[in-house]
Amino acid sequence: MMFFLPITTLFITGLMAALAFIGVRKTLTKELNLCITKVTYIQREHRATTNKLLSMNKTAKILRVSRKTAKAAYLLAIPGPPKATAYTALNAVKYSQKVFRLRQNYLIQKSHLKTVKFYKSMLLNGFMQKSYNFPNLKIRKTHKESDSPGYELIDDYTKKKSLVFFKYINLLEYVPKSLVRFLKQKNFSHIQKLNCGSTLLEKDKKAWNIKLIMGK
Repeated sequence: MMFFLPITTLFITGLMAALAFIGVRKTLTKELNLCITKVTYIQREHRATTNKLLSMNKTAKILRVSRKTAKAAYLLAIPGPPKATAYTALNAVKYSQKVFRLRQNYLIQKSHLKTVKFYKSMLLNGFMQKSYNFPNLKIRKTHKESDSPGYELIDDYTKKKSLVFFKYINLLEYVPKSLVRFLKQKNFSHIQKLNCGSTLLEKDKKAWNIKLIMGK
């Protein structure tokens, strides 16, 4: 009877260890999926906003040319009704540019608010950024002096658009207390580092794919 007692104890310990291992794997998978879901989401949002802004460049250029033409027409118009008409046309273009710029700024601000919310969510879930690179759109303005500017991607866009987060997880928090002492005695490596990230990889001149980055 005494012979079977150590075997039974060993069996129970092994079973508990196996169950603990399953629990740990589920925890790691859950945390990794959470990270992947979030970094993929923000890149998808940025891709949509960036594509929209870039698609507006054609209209921005038309408005700049229209203003230049309207201004020239106003300066060349003779005094009287023609001058007044030209002045009205010039103001109409100016107004269109301002409305257009408001649309651009709205898209950028909306994206920024989503980015801040994403960043706070990552921090609240215990994820830290591997290297500081605030996850914004990574675009720059062209024709800055105009009321209808254009936008373009910054240099090294894919590299600078990459986001990599990490999180340290204490695995002992997810195993039964009865096993904690046993695992410590066995020098169990209980601190696990999770890494995940993403970037936007160019597919062609008008499309960008989201690429996952599983950093070390």
